[in-house]
Amino acid sequence: MLLVPLTGLGRQHEATLRRAGLSAVYMSSSTGATSWINVKQMIAQNCVSILIVAPEALFFNTGLRFFLADVGVGLTICDEGHVYDEWRAWRPTLGVAVSMVPSARRLALSATV
Repeated sequence: MLLVPLTGLGRQHEATLRRAGLSAVYMSSSTGATSWINVKQMIAQNCVSILIVAPEALFFNTGLRFFLADVGVGLTICDEGHVYDEWRAWRPTLGVAVSMVPSARRLALSATV
């Protein structure tokens, strides 16, 4: 799972990963219920290689957190890792989202574009 703090960056990562032949899906807090259901089905069927998620999507979608805990997340990557600490004062979801999904490993990256 890739946590991306900026919508434009999340969409850019999704497009880049798809061009590279990976099945990537970007989900944000504005993603509709039907799309969430479709993505959950795709994950359950092992049709998604990389789930790209906005921190708010994890923060506000309890069902998604429980689902990800059930299927297991091997690696959580925090893209633009420096912002999770620096922006916490005005965007508290960043600091909390990282710990909301149990993950075997965590990795923070910066300057990935």
